Amino acid sequence: MAMPVDSLQEQVGRDARGRFEKGRSGNPAGRRQGVRNRATILAEQLLAGHAAALIEKAVERALAGDALALKLCLDHIMAPVRGRAVRRLRSSALSIFPG
Repeated sequence: MAMPVDSLQEQVGRDARGRFEKGRSGNPAGRRQGVRNRATILAEQLLAGHAAALIEKAVERALAGDALALKLCLDHIMAPVRGRAVRRLRSSALSIFPG
């Protein structure tokens, strides 16, 4: 979009402060629906042959008492519960794992 010649020239689709109006985009064509981020595609390609081994290792470490590996596993297995506050676990709650 070309900049106005002077500050009095009206910009189409913008409010008086120069921001886009609700429901209007600066890029109306935008990214096509379903198109994925290039970095995500590259990361998936790098991990393609190793996913099962990485999952196995994360579960193994979680069962051995690694709290970070446990959190990783649980965060991806169970969806977060919506509509109620998230309660932090005390470190004593993780003492059920040997190690």
